[in-house]
Amino acid sequence: DTSGPVDHAFINNGTLRPGDFAPWAVLADHLSSVGRAADAKVAAARVQAIGGLGVDAVETGLIESLRADDVPAAAAECGGRLAAVNTKEFDRFRWLCSITLRIQGRYRDALHLAEGGSGPRGAALPVDGMNVAILEGELGRPLVAATAFSAYAAAYADSLASPVGVRARNLTWFLTLTATEAIAGGDTARGRGLADSIERFGRQSLFPRDPVLHHFVRGLLLARANRHAEAVREFTAAMVSPTNGYTRINYELGKSLLALGRPAEAIPFVRAALHGGLDGAGLYLNRTETHEMLAQAFDAAHQRDSAAAHYAVVERSWRTADPALRVRYDAARNWLSSH
Repeated sequence: DTSGPVDHAFINNGTLRPGDFAPWAVLADHLSSVGRAADAKVAAARVQAIGGLGVDAVETGLIESLRADDVPAAAAECGGRLAAVNTKEFDRFRWLCSITLRIQGRYRDALHLAEGGSGPRGAALPVDGMNVAILEGELGRPLVAATAFSAYAAAYADSLASPVGVRARNLTWFLTLTATEAIAGGDTARGRGLADSIERFGRQSLFPRDPVLHHFVRGLLLARANRHAEAVREFTAAMVSPTNGYTRINYELGKSLLALGRPAEAIPFVRAALHGGLDGAGLYLNRTETHEMLAQAFDAAHQRDSAAAHYAVVERSWRTADPALRVRYDAARNWLSSH
């Protein structure tokens, strides 16, 4: 339980698993995710003390800035780092800086970065295909994104190098990403077919998320048909972890609950997505969009102070966003100015 004060004697005595740094690394990350930076540093120091790898101070600072929603600080750090580092360091920093640009709503700049077009001193860099695929969806080209994710799935389907369970896990995941974008692009027939494939491959995986992911795709199809009560049941069945699962489940569940006029139920699910990782399964949901939905939910639940706090994050994060986000940015700014 990390909801209360951390017992520093407990941390320093190493009573979780003496000599094993991995649980401490997990604890440090979790404490950071809930905004307890000082306690996270204590746990991180323990990681190093018992033989774990040291953390990069700049990367840690970037992550903490993003988790604290201090987007201007993260953006300033990225600007300086990407202009000064060598090619190897640039490739390391561009992952977090791509996330930072996405949070700012600067999708076109993020795409340029992911495509390797901003390398130091004109150096050619490999394309970051995963972020390119994500950004195609965020730029309003979901069917292009679906094609990109489908290529990843095909690569695993054609490979016999991995054990059956590993292949099943990767196929389930990339087919889910493909279906998510296909349905967003209106290709519901493809989505229905993929849901059956996801269910079949998911049964072959021992990863807890995989056997139930098909429920998420079925929920998307139901929500698109305005059958939100049924969609809520499917989204709920798909959720293994509210914080460290596929956070688009939280987002789509929140949308359906808002459509049903049940904002109070949406709030804890959407808020939980902010306490997971910035990448991993959390990579596919933009943090600013999460704040936007939370603001809408709190507003609908007549909790104006909380709505204002989240709209303020949206307004601050999207000040330099792409023109396509202007209407949503103005909605947040106008709400703040009128309340």
